[in-house]
Amino acid sequence: MRFLAASLLLGGSLLAAASAFVLAAEPAPRAASAQPVSDEAARFFETRVRPLLATRCAACHGEKRQQAGLRLDSRAALLKAAADGRLPVVPGDPEKSALVQAVRYTGAVKMPPGGRLPPGEIEALEQWVRIGAPWPEAPPAASAPSGGASRWWSFQPVRRPALPRVRNAAWCRSPVDRFLLAGLEKRGLRPAPPADRRTLICRATFDLTGLPPTPGEIDVFLRDRSSDAWPKVVDRLLASPHFGDRWARHWLDLVRYCDSFDARILGENNPGRNMDVTEAWRYRDWVVRAFKNWWTFMFY
Repeated sequence: MRFLAASLLLGGSLLAAASAFVLAAEPAPRAASAQPVSDEAARFFETRVRPLLATRCAACHGEKRQQAGLRLDSRAALLKAAADGRLPVVPGDPEKSALVQAVRYTGAVKMPPGGRLPPGEIEALEQWVRIGAPWPEAPPAASAPSGGASRWWSFQPVRRPALPRVRNAAWCRSPVDRFLLAGLEKRGLRPAPPADRRTLICRATFDLTGLPPTPGEIDVFLRDRSSDAWPKVVDRLLASPHFGDRWARHWLDLVRYCDSFDARILGENNPGRNMDVTEAWRYRDWVVRAFKNWWTFMFY
């Protein structure tokens, strides 16, 4: 089970790295906030606000298109008056911020035009403005930051962390186990007892491929009493084409992949019309192939 935990931990690291890459790739201004941005405020902006602005606003108020003279892809732009003279964002005051009023649907201007945002997204914008509309500076291009130029973990130098102390050290069989056990002990939890072999192969197969094991695969594993029976199962699953099919979709979700989109995003008042994203399938298939081949590239 711990070999699988290590494999899944590596898979989780890949997804975390994907998330960091996507957030870092979003356009970010060179102009810093009026005051230093705290780690907490930066995390709030990167996880709740920047994706929202990119998804809901950038098509009409981004680099290539600025309807009503309004641009929402940098802090400097947000602090400029729009065509009607109102400020999109007044740091610290949601009630005076035109952007907040528009997404609330309380005034003459209602955004986005296709329908009101979910309450959670409106609350995120309100909270962001309330805490001063922090917008972290972009990291220096093509260089790993030193001295804390960027607080995002993926831009920090690689280092080998010290192994955490645990009370039940006898349970650990590898360095990875110490990190897993430390997290459990911190929350007052204990490791679950070892799973039986049938349950183990079912969990691994669902986790790594999203599919159940076949009766034949279960029988082979149950009969195999060699010392490397379990590693062979994990290696087989990681090499399965279904592994790439399952895990590529997480990356595609992070980059907001779609084959088509509602025409209203481009300002067309035609709810029934969908627009295809030409050649989008090529990127989808490329990501799937990349995940299918990563195990080979990493270890062989």
